[in-house]
Amino acid sequence: MKNRLAKRLFLLLLSLAAILALSGCASPHTRREAAEWFRKNIADETVAVSKEYTERENEEGYTERVWTAHLKDLPEVEFELVSTGYYSLFFSYKMETDYDLVMGEYYLDRFLEGNPGALDRFEISPDRYADELTLYAVYDTPSEIESLCHNIQRLDDYLASQEHPCRMTYALSYREPLTLPEIFPSAEEIPLSDAPLPETYVYATGGSTNNTGYAVKNNDPDPDGTEESVSEQLRSAAENTLTLYVLTYRTGMDLCTEEALENVAKKNSDYRFTLTRPGRPDICYPELILSTSDSMSFGCLYEVLLREGCYNVQGTPEEFSFTGADGTAYSFSYSYRTKPRQSAYGDYLSEYYYYCSGDDHIPLEERPLVGQELFARLTGCEFSRINE
Repeated sequence: MKNRLAKRLFLLLLSLAAILALSGCASPHTRREAAEWFRKNIADETVAVSKEYTERENEEGYTERVWTAHLKDLPEVEFELVSTGYYSLFFSYKMETDYDLVMGEYYLDRFLEGNPGALDRFEISPDRYADELTLYAVYDTPSEIESLCHNIQRLDDYLASQEHPCRMTYALSYREPLTLPEIFPSAEEIPLSDAPLPETYVYATGGSTNNTGYAVKNNDPDPDGTEESVSEQLRSAAENTLTLYVLTYRTGMDLCTEEALENVAKKNSDYRFTLTRPGRPDICYPELILSTSDSMSFGCLYEVLLREGCYNVQGTPEEFSFTGADGTAYSFSYSYRTKPRQSAYGDYLSEYYYYCSGDDHIPLEERPLVGQELFARLTGCEFSRINE
């Protein structure tokens, strides 16, 4: 009996030790461990680390050790190696560094010296989730995607030609003038990190590396062994998300070709829906798709009402009025929204609404969507995703 209890206790302690080993280090890292971590995880290069460290408090209130470091043959670019405390089942320590952020700023300055104006369309800021730079640009038309991707590739080729590795993130999005809250007056008033991301936001990680363990591409190699460039990744992703956005919200339809819209509708066929109509056969309009599994956009609602031909629809997919199944007059528009406000989670949202019987405005959620319950009340019909 004692042997069995001892065995169980040993296994329990072994399991706890394994969990602790996987989750981090039980005590702050040493200077030597910090240097080894950098060479193994960031760049396989000789790194000079300060003999002494400083202590500071992190956001969680835990003390962290901070060393100043630089690559041996690049002493003018200093970065931090940080052993930071955190709690995950057990209190432990992990290593962090702002190497990519510091090197990114260094390389970016040198790139712009030889290519002034190449990145004028981009907002450059630290990534919201990692210590690296993000270059973010907004486009208004599909033709602008090609130009933006061209300049991104110029920078990425420059990074790839440098001796020392550096990771950087590139991002693009459509302006979404009707469905994204109005542009904020200034970055100081509402930080970019708190602004809502556009639905068309796409990104790719690029840069250079001399360490095979350091991933710098945001895609898997193709089956034939080739790999897309950063600009190819972004261009393809941006074009696809723009077409899906246009198809979903039925706005800016002239931005995409009929063929592109048809192809995206087929790829998203799971979001086609069946319309159940009292006294008439069910029907599916194959060119229309839902925004989510149980809601449609204002533009999609407009298209359904128009095709059904019995709601006295007036206007465009962006702004329209109609007579509901109960005889009430309704009015919908992407412009019917409040100014952005800060939510309990710290981000900024805009509330949409619609008008009923002229003056009564009824609030919706933060997105311009019509759910199944509201759709049934407005039209007397029901819809459900086609594969449900």
